[in-house]
Amino acid sequence: MFGALVLAIGMPHVFGGRAVVFAGTYVTNQLGRPLALTLALRRQPRRLVTTRITIWTAVAAVPWLVGAAVSEHARPAVWAGALAIEYVGFATGWPIPRLGASRVNQWVINGVHLVERYQQVFLIALGEAILVIGLASSADPLTPAAVAAFVIAFAVTVLFWRIYFHRAGHLLPPAIRDSRSPARLGERATYIHLVTVASVLITAVGFELVIAHPADEGALPPAVIMLGGPALFLLAQAWAEYEVFRRRPVHRLAGALVLAAAVPVGALLPGLAVLVMAAVVLVLVGGADTLVSHLKDADDLPSPA
Repeated sequence: MFGALVLAIGMPHVFGGRAVVFAGTYVTNQLGRPLALTLALRRQPRRLVTTRITIWTAVAAVPWLVGAAVSEHARPAVWAGALAIEYVGFATGWPIPRLGASRVNQWVINGVHLVERYQQVFLIALGEAILVIGLASSADPLTPAAVAAFVIAFAVTVLFWRIYFHRAGHLLPPAIRDSRSPARLGERATYIHLVTVASVLITAVGFELVIAHPADEGALPPAVIMLGGPALFLLAQAWAEYEVFRRRPVHRLAGALVLAAAVPVGALLPGLAVLVMAAVVLVLVGGADTLVSHLKDADDLPSPA
């Protein structure tokens, strides 16, 4: 917790004077956790998993620390390499010579506990979006357009919550519990929530841009952010619904496609109009969710697949 607080303090200045503090704290957190578990497990068979993670994290620590020492221009590339090492290790089971890799089907997980943690992170991301909405609205005088952007941005955040928890998000814990391969579904839930949280934070950046400049026209980056964030969110939720029910959520995929296709048009419109477009698509997807749930059995359970 203390390390996370230090990271938050250092993050705005990682390309300035706090790069060493940020990288050092990150490495300490990432390396300290599996190392502590490895020492605590002693002769337990599961110690092999944390041993592999410790070794891979130690390898990734080198470019993290080197990146803090190089120039600001080279730092993003070096740190991207460090992050790639961590994700490759996770995706491949942290293979080590002689020890081999940790296979997903060998993991023992508590699906309810795992998803509860992910849901807490998602709710924190929503809280971050709401905080951004409030801070952006308090920075400048509230014009009618800024007030409208404030209200719609909050509505979009609520729609994220509604779409996430509708059916698939609510039933993901029992789906993992009853799955024939709970660890593999748990692994996929990790990626789903990674994309979900990223999409919320991307959209929060769009909130800040639109609330600050609701009437600005003809800007491609805000349109990409404001429509791309919700599109990415819908893709992640479509993936979640497929994993839980083994059915293709056409309406969520269609919503993501409409948002992506609307980017060229959004680049020609005021920021407020782009925000309204995103909200309308999310309202339609949320309504389709309700309609689908009424057409299906009320006690529709996750697929055992």
